[in-house]
Amino acid sequence: MNDPRIPQKILYQTVFILLASTVLALLANSLRPGGIRFFGADKPAPEPPAAAANETEAFRAISLEAALAVHGSDNVLFADARPMADYEAGHIAGALHLPVNRFETWIDAFIEAIGPAAAIITYCDGPHCPLAQQLYFAGYDNVRHLPNGWPRWREAGGPDAYGPP
Repeated sequence: MNDPRIPQKILYQTVFILLASTVLALLANSLRPGGIRFFGADKPAPEPPAAAANETEAFRAISLEAALAVHGSDNVLFADARPMADYEAGHIAGALHLPVNRFETWIDAFIEAIGPAAAIITYCDGPHCPLAQQLYFAGYDNVRHLPNGWPRWREAGGPDAYGPP
């Protein structure tokens, strides 16, 4: 019963299990989008081709001139994605307050009230407005964002409002 090979056998099995699990973990990591880069981590990730980036941005962006031209139209809904304090400090006249950070709390009521064919222009303070993408994935195909929306709107003298609607 006291076989001296048993500890050696357990050691080999343990090493085998550790190696196998490490290989499987590395394989899973390499197949996962955004996995941890162990080799070549000092190299930056390749940039998408400029044309592809522009097509994606063109899909979601609208120019300031185009937004000003359609403002006040019954066919277009402006949506302010900023926090309530920013909205109350000033917003595009007629814009709904749809805070991007509270999307889950208002999206169901929004879908019931506004059909998926609605033309929507979202805006934030920065170059990208994630609300446009969230609305698109919620079924709104005709949604755009106005890059640097609120600051540019103010600079252009577009109609604005202050305080709660």
